[in-house]
Amino acid sequence: MFYESSRYVVTALLLFATSASGQAAPRLKDKGPTVPRDFTGKFGFYTVVLKIDTVQEKDGLIRFTGTHAYSPGDYTMKVEGTIDRKTWRVSLRESEPSRANSDTNGSFEGAISEDFQAIDAVWTTNGSRNNGELKLKARKATE
Repeated sequence: MFYESSRYVVTALLLFATSASGQAAPRLKDKGPTVPRDFTGKFGFYTVVLKIDTVQEKDGLIRFTGTHAYSPGDYTMKVEGTIDRKTWRVSLRESEPSRANSDTNGSFEGAISEDFQAIDAVWTTNGSRNNGELKLKARKATE
């Protein structure tokens, strides 16, 4: 008899806990807009597409990885970047180019808008190759 009644009590408690947990689960504090996954724009005469694959944030510093695709030429490079949420500074480093003799000895340094919709950066390198300005805008998500 005790076993039978305790089974009903446990079942009721489980149902109550399950139904209440959805609303009572703690939420992370809203930190503002999120980083879009797709950008497009220009670097010199190239059209550049930045696709962001991963995003992690710790202590106001956002780290991301992805790829740059350049056309004409149809070549790609891996990208690692950072965004400082306090200063809105952005840094992008390229590696593993799909085309030989690509310049990866430098980085794009600049700013990102506070709504994460625009990147404006300058290629900074030890040499003088491919100096120029990178201007990217977030692409609208397709549904």
